Amino acid sequence: MEELVFIGQNLDKEKLRKQVEEALVTEEEFQLGPEEWNKWPNCFKPKKPVMNKARRKRLANVRSKMGKQRKTQEDKTGESTR
Repeated sequence: MEELVFIGQNLDKEKLRKQVEEALVTEEEFQLGPEEWNKWPNCFKPKKPVMNKARRKRLANVRSKMGKQRKTQEDKTGESTR
């Protein structure tokens, strides 16, 4: 028996379980091999990026810090880093 463990915050257990069950293959499908499998849709591929309020705020903070660091570097060297 195999065990698969997912660890994370805000996981939708039922959705994840359904995706895993949909990804299981029969013995006949398994025998088709990777060349055929690559033609199948990826049920784990996100349909759109998850961008909640907290993540947007963190991303904005990172971008702001990067901009300040770039400006400081430009001031020191007199050259644009863009």
